[in-house]
Amino acid sequence: MGEKIIAWRTARGLSMSQFAELAGVSKQTLSYIESGKRTNIQAGTLKKIAAVMGCTLDFLVA
Repeated sequence: MGEKIIAWRTARGLSMSQFAELAGVSKQTLSYIESGKRTNIQAGTLKKIAAVMGCTLDFLVA
């Protein structure tokens, strides 16, 4: 999942801080998700990230 977020974010020229702000999550949370250090992620957080990316939860977590 982290790789998908990083690829999407960097392809659009967004910094981690910018993406986190758009998604309404902390930069630290996003960093943990992108690095794979956090695997127990709340559904609400995933929904926010998927909404920014314009994808489904299924795609994001697959």
